[in-house]
Amino acid sequence: MPGPLRATAVLDGYPQGWGDRYISVVDHKGPASYTQIGIATPPTGGDVLTAAECGLKFISAVNGGISDDGQFSVEASMTAGGGAEVAQVRLLWSVATTGAQVAGATNLSARTIRFWVMGR
Repeated sequence: MPGPLRATAVLDGYPQGWGDRYISVVDHKGPASYTQIGIATPPTGGDVLTAAECGLKFISAVNGGISDDGQFSVEASMTAGGGAEVAQVRLLWSVATTGAQVAGATNLSARTIRFWVMGR
């Protein structure tokens, strides 16, 4: 049963209800020109994953992963604290073998990450 929205990158059968939240599994392509995450409150730069891309209105939590070729790992910053849900998260792409953040302007558009996203 589809959730409140439907996005093409969301796997068939998702979002699925879980209590008063939805779980979505989504394939996200990297940006054509990555901007490194800047330390700030909230953080700046990075890659953006939106709730709409996940078939949701708000994001509660994101579980990152490794790119389809094993070269990159991705972590999400919720960009808000205090239990707030957000409409988008900032993604930090790192080189899996070194842990170093991907250099600015790197083209990651050929890479895909599968995320597990909880939200409403």
